Amino acid sequence: MGAEVQLTRSMSARAIGILPRRGERLQRETTARSYVKPVWQPANPLAHEQTTAPEIWNQTGGRLDAVVCGVGTGGTLTGLSHFFARTAPGVELVLSDPAGSILAQYAKTGKVAQAKGGWLVEGIGGDSIPPVADFSRVGPTYTIPDAERFAPARAF
Repeated sequence: MGAEVQLTRSMSARAIGILPRRGERLQRETTARSYVKPVWQPANPLAHEQTTAPEIWNQTGGRLDAVVCGVGTGGTLTGLSHFFARTAPGVELVLSDPAGSILAQYAKTGKVAQAKGGWLVEGIGGDSIPPVADFSRVGPTYTIPDAERFAPARAF
């Protein structure tokens, strides 16, 4: 379709600051109509609040004690958090974070730490805090090494 895709290693603090400027520049200088920027979009968590969370709630028949999720852009966590705060405040949000990411530590302490290395699991974890992420309702957090994450998937 003629699209040019620009890949980045992760949504690091550097990328979060640079990518919007690069995207805006490319949009001005080319025929680009838009660029994807879910980390900055309020529509990202809103979509999960209006669709993902109600689907989970309905499919469990409202019998739900906790939801475990990882954080990438922060949209799923934030959308689930807002929905369950209104609908079922007793539902606990549990964070599963890759070893090396700073998000579990941030959820526990509210302090931004230095990332301790890379991880292989894709789509979750971070070395910066996603701007749309709301960690205020996160309960237990777990930091899980890649080997523990991949072993169950390879068992089947």
